[in-house]
Amino acid sequence: MELLRTNWLKARQLWGNWWGDDSRLPANDPLQQYIRVAGLIGIYIVLDRLLMRATHLSFDRYEAPFIYGEFIKQLFRSWYGLALVGAVSFSLVFWGRLLVKWQQLDFGTSLRWLILAATGALAWSYSTYDFNLFFNQAHLLDRSLLLLFLILVFWRPIFVFPFLTLLLPVVWQFTLMIGFSWTMTYLLLRTLVLFVAGFALYLVNKRFPVQEFILVLGCLYASHYWQPGWGKLSWEWIRSNEIFLILPASYSNNWLAHLSAEQMLSFMRFFVPLNGLMKLFVMFVEFGAFLFFLHRKLPLIFLAGWVAMHLGILAFTGIDLWMWIIVDTTLLILLLKKNGLGQFLRLSPAQIVLSMLLVIAGRFWCKPVEISWYDMPFSYAYEAQAVTVDGEEVDLPLSFFAPYDYQFTMTGLSYLAPQPVLFISDVKGEAALAKELLAIRSKEEFLDMEAKHGLGGQDEEVTADFDAIVKRFLQNWNKRLDKETLFSKISAPNIVMHYPKKLPTVGAKALKEVRFYQVTALFYKESYEEIRRIPIRTVRVDQ
Repeated sequence: MELLRTNWLKARQLWGNWWGDDSRLPANDPLQQYIRVAGLIGIYIVLDRLLMRATHLSFDRYEAPFIYGEFIKQLFRSWYGLALVGAVSFSLVFWGRLLVKWQQLDFGTSLRWLILAATGALAWSYSTYDFNLFFNQAHLLDRSLLLLFLILVFWRPIFVFPFLTLLLPVVWQFTLMIGFSWTMTYLLLRTLVLFVAGFALYLVNKRFPVQEFILVLGCLYASHYWQPGWGKLSWEWIRSNEIFLILPASYSNNWLAHLSAEQMLSFMRFFVPLNGLMKLFVMFVEFGAFLFFLHRKLPLIFLAGWVAMHLGILAFTGIDLWMWIIVDTTLLILLLKKNGLGQFLRLSPAQIVLSMLLVIAGRFWCKPVEISWYDMPFSYAYEAQAVTVDGEEVDLPLSFFAPYDYQFTMTGLSYLAPQPVLFISDVKGEAALAKELLAIRSKEEFLDMEAKHGLGGQDEEVTADFDAIVKRFLQNWNKRLDKETLFSKISAPNIVMHYPKKLPTVGAKALKEVRFYQVTALFYKESYEEIRRIPIRTVRVDQ
């Protein structure tokens, strides 16, 4: 027993040496710095994996009116759920510290605003989405709890964790249809999980590891930009890609639809001479992100650059990554604040090397999405036309299918088309093909390349799932003739702003079928032409 007691005291002393309260981390031994960072990242990885697995509900559970109730029922039926319960139970040992105020944490006021920016954006987005016509549920209690816990997060930091357990089951319902992307949500979610990991260390050590938190948070942010930059690191992309072509491609999807084709091309031609500078800027703010902590001013430059890039993407494409803009801007302001978080930007050489490694290795510990493509002189877009029960044919904006409209717009419906489509799935590996596609200037060249190199074609299994989803969606529309909820008046911005939210041509009319079309456009500096519009699927509603 005495030996056990002695070893326990030695372990406590060693732990205290590792996590002692000192305000000058750069002066510490590099090994101690690495141990602290590794500890924070280790807890983050465990929490991230547990939360993602434990909150993943089977789709039949969303037919119930209360998602969180279904989550609680499932929690004790899986190893991941039991592990999550175990982690929460262990935290109760530190009951006296659980309700600590933000002001009692080191730099707690700044941390509060950063966490509120992330929770606020997520709560707004996932409490105001359209009524889910597939499950025929509004899930109003879950939406209300998200907004309630936003207030509780403002009050005490402990409520960040239950907020995540409320949010994630709500988000998983959107993965029902193939093509859902976590891109919009990931950076904010992972910021919150990292904070919870830091708070877990506070419970044990009576000290929030703000120095390590800022270091790892910066690497987390930078890695989510570096990974897309790495994906673009191809000589063919750098030499040949023409970023300005993203504008007519977005025009095909109804972005800036109020402009004529000639007006849109005139707007695009203004940016043609800037193509090289735009590519240089993109590669700097994305691929160059591994240098985030190289100099104390670089984090400010990168954060401002990321915000500028997102605003440029919005102007060119109508894709609004507003949540990322909010957290990037908030962190930038907090770093600029006098006597604020900016003092942690002076890193030792050992920390700088560590930060570079963490950014580059992000694909393993924080798994950012790699977003990279070539901007081609052609595009595939999709349209829908509905037939009402009284026989009227009306155009149906794809926003009608919200909250699954992302899959109809950004992901596309190429799996419904009978013919293959042209696309580059590997920017680096398919550079030779990209060079050929970038040279297309005529309809004949396009059709020839499509026949020779097109991929895909109709996927029968996915098409059957699509039919079932759309049919059930339409059946519930016919019963309800409405998609609003109590929260619709304060709805968050759409990620994709190409398609109108309102349905003026449909109104409150029952539908008996919807026809889907693929529209192919060919364009370059001087011309824009829709070269093909073909029907790809008709879904009828059982009367």
